[in-house]
Amino acid sequence: MTDLELLKHARSYAIKLGNGIHPVTGEPLTERNIRDERLLKCYFFIADAIDSLIAEREKPKAKKSKQPFDLQNVDLSRYSYSNNPISISEFVKRVNVLKNDDQSKALSYSPVREYLFANGYLKKMKNDNGKDGFAPTEMGESIGISLEHRTGSTGAYSVVLYSMSAQRFLLEHLPIIVDSKGFESVPWSKEHDETLVELYVQDVPVQEIAITLKRTEKDILSRLHVLGKK
Repeated sequence: MTDLELLKHARSYAIKLGNGIHPVTGEPLTERNIRDERLLKCYFFIADAIDSLIAEREKPKAKKSKQPFDLQNVDLSRYSYSNNPISISEFVKRVNVLKNDDQSKALSYSPVREYLFANGYLKKMKNDNGKDGFAPTEMGESIGISLEHRTGSTGAYSVVLYSMSAQRFLLEHLPIIVDSKGFESVPWSKEHDETLVELYVQDVPVQEIAITLKRTEKDILSRLHVLGKK
């Protein structure tokens, strides 16, 4: 018997009992049959059905998995630029408040930082506290990324900061940053090479070529060098 059938039977028993009818025999309830063994089983049957329903309702509901971060649901025109340099976590926080839906995940700072590292804007270094960290390269400094040394309750540390121009740079590059396929090491095919050269000779910006071919700008420049175009 399914749970639904169980509840239907329990409901019919309860209605009959409420009307003073013996659920099994159909006879009116009297002092003589009120303690009938079959009637007592009906009570337990109803109790079991209710227990089954309670147990089903108490089961933790599976959380609906969210979709990946979707740039189409973000109104970047409303981004609030900071006049003072901000951290990368503050940058993604300001982007995430612009999301128009609750079904997709928030943007993480990891792909943003990995993009900057992969394209030569950041380099790895030992932080002031001896831990692994990042620092801007000369190219990173040229777009407004800086390194600030601070002292906290646990000692000295350093933080990478992004000026207004750096924030603008990140917003312009978000389409390729959020594309997870942009970091996959996919072998270059003949078709990809032809597309790359065609776009390059048409003076299409490297940033747009990277978005089209789903690769980092560093990959694009490196391949152009291999093909003798740089």
